[in-house]
Amino acid sequence: MKRKKFTELYRTIEDELLAYILVQGVPSFEADDVLSEASMVLWKKFDSYEEGSNFRAWAYAIVRFEILKQRRALRKRMLPLDENLVEELEAEHQCEVEDHRSGRLKRCLAQLAKKSAELVELRYEENLKPEAIAKRLKRPASSVYASLSRIRRNLKECMEKKALT
Repeated sequence: MKRKKFTELYRTIEDELLAYILVQGVPSFEADDVLSEASMVLWKKFDSYEEGSNFRAWAYAIVRFEILKQRRALRKRMLPLDENLVEELEAEHQCEVEDHRSGRLKRCLAQLAKKSAELVELRYEENLKPEAIAKRLKRPASSVYASLSRIRRNLKECMEKKALT
């Protein structure tokens, strides 16, 4: 079970982690080795990962540490990068990740049924509370809460599937 859960979570961000390693100035011919080392550490420490917490943030922290560790060994071969440049590259990478995530969300939202799309629009575009939505649609508030919960769960699953493709 542990192996399956780790693999499921790791596969959704593996490409992101490699891109992050490259952005940090690790030469492409060394990046795969750094990712491989980091993935072994992630696997070994997976027992310390708190299920339900942000796996991406946890993995990035470990990868950052591995980059620093590897940097000592690679220092002679790595390009010396100005810290400001590294920060700019990291910010640009985060924007690209957000753009990719935003695109996945748009594709998933486009797949929603008309009634579900209407609820999402009322809740997140018009910024209405579930109680106000219930009143407007003449539905019980509990059914609006349940529908929004189901929609969020379905969107999350869709986003995860789109991340794998």
